[in-house]
Amino acid sequence: MKKETFILLLACASICYMNTYAQENEYSKEEKSIQLSEVTVKAVPVIRKADRDLYIPSDEVKKISSDGLDILSKMQIPTILVDPILNKISRAGDNVELRINGRKVDVNQIRTLAPETIVRIEFHENPGLRYGSAPAVLDYIVKNQQSGGALQSQLQQCPVNGFGNQWVNLKLNNGKSQFEANYYGHMRLNLPMFRENSETYVYPDGHELSRLETPIGGTHDTYDARSYMSYNYVDPDKTNFYASFYYNRESLNLMSYDGLLTMNDGSRAVTIHDAQWTPGTTSGLNLYLDKKFHGRHTLVFDVNAGYYIGHSTRDYRESYIDDGSTAVDIDTRINDRNFALTAEANYIKEWDASKFTGGITYMGHWNRSEYQYLDNLISRQRADKVSFFGEYQQRIGKRLHVSAGVAGTYSNTRIVEESSGIESFLLRPRLSASYRFNDKSQARLIFNTNTGTPSLSQMVAISQNIDGMQTQVGNPNLKHYNTYRVVAQYNYTGNRVGGQLSAFYQRSPNAIMDYRYWSDDGHIVTSYANQSGATSWGVSVSPRLIIVPQWVTISGTLGLYRNYTRGIGYRHCITDFSGSGQLQVTHWGLSLTAMYQKGGRSLWGETLSEGETVNFFMLGYRYKGWSFDAGLLLPFGRYKQGTETLSRYAHIERIMRTKSIERMPIISVSYRLNWGRKVQQAARLIDSDAGVQQSKTAGK
Repeated sequence: MKKETFILLLACASICYMNTYAQENEYSKEEKSIQLSEVTVKAVPVIRKADRDLYIPSDEVKKISSDGLDILSKMQIPTILVDPILNKISRAGDNVELRINGRKVDVNQIRTLAPETIVRIEFHENPGLRYGSAPAVLDYIVKNQQSGGALQSQLQQCPVNGFGNQWVNLKLNNGKSQFEANYYGHMRLNLPMFRENSETYVYPDGHELSRLETPIGGTHDTYDARSYMSYNYVDPDKTNFYASFYYNRESLNLMSYDGLLTMNDGSRAVTIHDAQWTPGTTSGLNLYLDKKFHGRHTLVFDVNAGYYIGHSTRDYRESYIDDGSTAVDIDTRINDRNFALTAEANYIKEWDASKFTGGITYMGHWNRSEYQYLDNLISRQRADKVSFFGEYQQRIGKRLHVSAGVAGTYSNTRIVEESSGIESFLLRPRLSASYRFNDKSQARLIFNTNTGTPSLSQMVAISQNIDGMQTQVGNPNLKHYNTYRVVAQYNYTGNRVGGQLSAFYQRSPNAIMDYRYWSDDGHIVTSYANQSGATSWGVSVSPRLIIVPQWVTISGTLGLYRNYTRGIGYRHCITDFSGSGQLQVTHWGLSLTAMYQKGGRSLWGETLSEGETVNFFMLGYRYKGWSFDAGLLLPFGRYKQGTETLSRYAHIERIMRTKSIERMPIISVSYRLNWGRKVQQAARLIDSDAGVQQSKTAGK
């Protein structure tokens, strides 16, 4: 199957010439013309602007789509992969930040959108400074109703195991006000899991120890309940106010493995039981306001506060087979009470051919972690960050568009018990240029900078045992660092053939990466430090071919990537090919979607990670407010995720497998009832995210 898939991708790539272009005027004048002509743009599926692409769904696509995720799948935006079974949207293996009218959301909120309310989808493939460190942004521009409302529900379930998703959404409208309530359930009940481990340790004196873990059993068990209520007041072109309260509960989130461990030094064989679970609740409040003034001035304010309470627990045991006695017994429990607050303000000024955006953001984290089985040690972390940015965009003639900006970030992170802190101030410049050759082709060149920050687990200097051989300890002296990236793109669109050719180079000096060393008590210790850094480059081609207009479309991505890391006592390099392909067939209310994605490999520090390789097909039918879908996940191949440690002292290969989603049937039924009159909804221009952190026990 892999050979046929890559032959298909290569065939698509050989046809690659790139997506529709139409760009005459910028900013608000162009925005209004887009909205007024949304029904008449059948021949222009994408409008390429200097900083983003505007994809406008046709009436035909809206009629055969059931929700916001389904319509994105059918539009087949180059480089974007949609998995309606696993509820994922990705680009080249990276997560995509999702927004609705500028407000940051998750994929479950995207599923609540009625296709007929979607005006367009804005794809920020290389987001500007006001989007922070987001690798890519998809912003759904939608309209709401002046009266009436909408009731939506969906049940997605595997008939042979405990895999399923459920949600129900209610929207009520009254003039300029809209009320919304939503519930989403994520169910993974008693799914069988397996783990394979191969470990080789090289001692300081040169002799080696090999440990091989073969799987006996395992399980994944969780049910997550996520809900929110919101109020939105919209006075078009004047005021937009939004308030929401959310509550999320993870009931268990258990990952448990059992295996048999044998060693090459003649030691007694042991059985392994390794279980980790992370139940917890997160609640939060979001307040948003944007106000427009005469002269095309806009002020935007956004506040987000979140609170997490929960624990991360790990139970690890090694028991001798011959007599059942315990060789290793590790119990770890971290109780978290963490609070986060983000407040953001932006100012936007627009002219006919230019635009200025500036803003300031405060982010604060207050984390308290209690290590229950480590003498009840308590670690309290306080992190404060203040960021500001300014970015100016200018159109020169009708073909060239340039922008320049800079962001500055002051950070102060400290562990309270250490009575010391780490301060840093980093600047993040950004430059971009876009040139339109003709109505069908466009080139972009972007230089941008992102800031990397240490996680809570990386900074806590409390030693945690992983197993009888490995220990993990954090480093409270970690510093923030910058990643510099240059991207060159060429886009082309014909009537039937289009796509993108892209290349990038990325450098992260002083990056926070892992490294390993032998401790005095004979354990391999994993820790973190700002090291020499990481470098990567890659090229990719993303074709899109319309075989039969409005009936059959094929798209895909094929890429070559190379990664280098250099740190304390190591230097590593890998080369990787990755690819994906999608097929969309639609006719008479029926739709067939097929997708294949080869999981790419990524190198960071001494850890090599392998992503998911996924394939599926789904057959759907739409009738009035009803949607019926049936499909098969992983009809070909085996599911696995893996990591490999490349340390000179420890070479560890770890693979996680599950048969529960291989050849797994899935059935989905959804219903949508709309009533009332529709009007345009104002867009949210910025969104802050509280970003409450969570501890995680060290484990395999």
